[in-house]
Amino acid sequence: MHNPYLMFIVFLISYISFFICYQLALTFISLSPPLKQSLLPVLISAVIAYISKIYLSAPAPVHTVVVVILCAGMLRLFNPISFLLSLIGSLLTVITLTLGSMILACPVFAKLGYTIPAKFAESPWLLLNLLELIIPILVLIILKVSKFSLIKYFSNER
Repeated sequence: MHNPYLMFIVFLISYISFFICYQLALTFISLSPPLKQSLLPVLISAVIAYISKIYLSAPAPVHTVVVVILCAGMLRLFNPISFLLSLIGSLLTVITLTLGSMILACPVFAKLGYTIPAKFAESPWLLLNLLELIIPILVLIILKVSKFSLIKYFSNER
């Protein structure tokens, strides 16, 4: 992965993925801070996850734990919520992302004749990441439109 343009594209997709996941986690726990307040936590998370996956070559289970802890930590650090709510929002987001991968991305990827790439800088990997974001984006839109509120179930947590 020596091509700087490809590295930049991978980081950009990582940033977009974390932005969508961070917004989804905020929506799950009924928070809607201004969009500008999301940029710094997402940037920090994307850089750490990028380093974890690309440079440290963390295996998938370890990387998933890193993502959950990062998301929960950023939610707690940048928003006035309890650790429990930040963990719930983070876990629900990772579950949504995983289901999106299993329900849509992997079957479509297989239908197109691709195999799941081992290297994280190939064009099939970029396509897979874009496909994985479809379900989280749809869930985010549905939750925003329906004004879903998880807080009412944990009213004493806030």
